[in-house]
Amino acid sequence: MTWSKTKTTVAAGIGILAVAAGIVTTITVQMQQTRARYLERIWRINKDIPADVIDSLPPIFQVVPTKFNNSIWSNCNSGSNCDKFAGANVRINLIAACAYGIPSSRIRFPLGVPPVDYDFIATKPHAQEALQRWLKVHYGIVGHFETDDMAAFAVQVKNPNAPGFKPAIPGKHDQYDNRYGDHYVYHSSNEFMDTGPPRYDGFVYFLEDYLGEPVIDETGITDPFAVHLEWPTGDPQGLEDVLANQLGLELVPTNIPVKILVMEQVK
Repeated sequence: MTWSKTKTTVAAGIGILAVAAGIVTTITVQMQQTRARYLERIWRINKDIPADVIDSLPPIFQVVPTKFNNSIWSNCNSGSNCDKFAGANVRINLIAACAYGIPSSRIRFPLGVPPVDYDFIATKPHAQEALQRWLKVHYGIVGHFETDDMAAFAVQVKNPNAPGFKPAIPGKHDQYDNRYGDHYVYHSSNEFMDTGPPRYDGFVYFLEDYLGEPVIDETGITDPFAVHLEWPTGDPQGLEDVLANQLGLELVPTNIPVKILVMEQVK
């Protein structure tokens, strides 16, 4: 009888443990699903992920193949202190830009940028080092800085009375650039000319990405502004005309020492 009671007790205990394990598993799966939906909502902010949203995220590190392969947009941004990062539908050149704190246009991949797109969030402490480790583990690459004399453009004010700069709309996050039919569009309601390090954001970095060469801000413009520009797609001269006519700016060719990041295979 004692053995029968013991077996009954053990069986009951195993049953309780099994139920408890099932509850834990269910809760864990639900938490994972909730987190996945939460992260996807963040990634679906398809114009810009505001810095204050990134600042408010809990400690997370995740890099996954993008869910947005059929989308033409991509986004990537950092928190206000450039110690947290998030991006969607981006290639590893933008991940490297966050990992090493340098504009993506100043990164050199000797073997080219792999044609794979990712969604990522890195908000844990030491997020830059975590992204560097991810690049090393998944692609076997690390970066080192060099300084080279390079062809560049200096942005200067040609007409201070141009009509294109509008007062910024504080708190509105709608910066975007995209191609619509036969026109290219750049728009922002609250933009700086150049934030500089550590964020490396602003209108001059859009120009740098578009032109494919370093762009240096020599305008002296320090206040945020709103702006909306359109010009024929694939027409750099059209962009220069828009800059001159609407913003009173000109691009002056120059040659200066530029800090770049060279990504190399781990030996």
